[in-house]
Amino acid sequence: MAPRIAPLSEPYAPEVAKRLEAMMPPGEPPIRLFRTFVQNLPMAAGLNAWVATT
Repeated sequence: MAPRIAPLSEPYAPEVAKRLEAMMPPGEPPIRLFRTFVQNLPMAAGLNAWVATT
């Protein structure tokens, strides 16, 4: 079954790449979940705040 919202693939726009980098440990590629969330940058920004506190 195909996902309802397909995750983004490289190459990423600069703002998207910056969000994804903030979500992952250094040197790790972004996981599919985060590549899906980042399609909505305000939602991804909120997720970044949540991840920073865990």
